[in-house]
Amino acid sequence: MQSCRPELFKGCDIIFSGLDTAKAQEVELAFARLYPVFSNASAYRMDPLTPLVVPTVNLAHMSLIPAQRQHLKSEGKGFLVTNSNWYNSTPP
Repeated sequence: MQSCRPELFKGCDIIFSGLDTAKAQEVELAFARLYPVFSNASAYRMDPLTPLVVPTVNLAHMSLIPAQRQHLKSEGKGFLVTNSNWYNSTPP
């Protein structure tokens, strides 16, 4: 079993995280300081500096990334974006 640490993923351009919420909360911000991270976990969905993006609905939330990078002291290209838990392809 290998640890889930950012330094073990050198050479990656993007991280797609499918970790469960507890593990995601533990490791995704460490990754976000170095890499663009797209998360499926709910750990950061309510964080005011984490864009919650449904691309066809609110792509403008990506504008939060510069403020998030500053807050995380990101090393250049890193950030964390979450998706909603709404998977229906048509609005209610």
